[in-house]
Amino acid sequence: MHNVKALKEQIAAKEVRLSAIAQLAVDEKRELSKEEILEIDTLQGVGAEGGELAKLEMNLARAVKLESIEKKIAAERLTTRESGAIGLAMQSDSRIVVPTYRGKLKSFSGPEAGRDAYIAGQFFGAVLFNREASKQWLADHGMPVQMAHSTTDNEKGGYLVPETVEAGIIRLVEEFGVFRSNVGSVWSVNGKTSIPKRGAGFTVYHVGENQEITKSDLGFKNVSVDPRKAAVLTQISNELSESSALNLGDLLTQEFALALAYDEDNAGFNGDGSSPFNNVVGLKNALLAGAIHVPTGTGKTTPADFTLNDFVNALGKLKRYPGMVPRWFVHSEVYYNSMAPLQLAAGGNTVSDIASGAMPMFAGYPVQFAQAMPNTATAGVQFAYLGDLAMAAVMAEGRALTIASDSSKYFAEDALAVRCTELYDIVVHDIGTSTAGGSVVALKTTAS
Repeated sequence: MHNVKALKEQIAAKEVRLSAIAQLAVDEKRELSKEEILEIDTLQGVGAEGGELAKLEMNLARAVKLESIEKKIAAERLTTRESGAIGLAMQSDSRIVVPTYRGKLKSFSGPEAGRDAYIAGQFFGAVLFNREASKQWLADHGMPVQMAHSTTDNEKGGYLVPETVEAGIIRLVEEFGVFRSNVGSVWSVNGKTSIPKRGAGFTVYHVGENQEITKSDLGFKNVSVDPRKAAVLTQISNELSESSALNLGDLLTQEFALALAYDEDNAGFNGDGSSPFNNVVGLKNALLAGAIHVPTGTGKTTPADFTLNDFVNALGKLKRYPGMVPRWFVHSEVYYNSMAPLQLAAGGNTVSDIASGAMPMFAGYPVQFAQAMPNTATAGVQFAYLGDLAMAAVMAEGRALTIASDSSKYFAEDALAVRCTELYDIVVHDIGTSTAGGSVVALKTTAS
């Protein structure tokens, strides 16, 4: 039937199975067997044909939609029977009565927006301001506050974020986070593990009559991921505890998501393997010389010095893998100081073209603004990337988000210290060679 929880558990179990197959081959220092490759193909699918995981995810999406419709119908019937409640609006969960909100929510959308923001506000009220009323409200509605386990993955004193609130934060991270939204599927793992990625393909041999055909195998390479803790620490006024739960939930959800999204982007694009980048080696330091385009000659020490040919020449370094979807990744200032002027200076522009401005497309590919990248570039700086992040990198995340607070840290300022943590890792595995690029190439200013 449409049991959402059961479908999620089935998907999680099959993802664990995939990781286990790859890890076993790594531990035994051998290639994947035919049986293991067949099982991986069955789970992941081959080519355009989806496997068991794709079918389960499709069933899950259908089940979630059906469940939402059922709740909405039930809520509408209950609202009709119990109309007359002044200043209250019943959302889709018939047990939750949400105060009418006339403003526009920033962190939540859809028919469940008010309900989800209200739940978030009650959760933050319980774990941050220690409101007994909020704790009781959560318990009454089947969402009791839960402490995170004290293990290597969770810090003592943290609280597990309810699924509704976590979904809102993750959705916003994907919306604001350029790297996460372009890296493809984010793997959910438990600790250090290996993720299988396609390596070498089959080899075609030309043989004569009655000659034996040489066997070739589809190769997989394993990418090791180890999600590590990233934490957001912020200071909020205690006066916010007097604000409405709905406003509080909307505000903090957005702020946590923005901070986490920027941290992931900073690691994915600029990471050098050190602690400030969550020990991630990002594109800036992972790509080899063959994947980095530097114009010949001198005098191109800023992006504004680059000509159209300089950008086009970088296209030649990009590998052309089947199914890849390349795009440019640059800071918005770099785009408007370098790429946009080249577009507007091209012949054939009309008055309306100038009025509309440069389109976020360049040399045939869309432009994605990545504000964690350099907004200006001097000599010898990588300032732009072109390629498909889904083919160049993998991203994995560990346990659920946790929230914790401390009323003593900013006692003098009558404020509260709030910490939100997640576990993630990013590995750039297609880094090119010393002479050739891969699925992502970089543009770099000259040294002088």
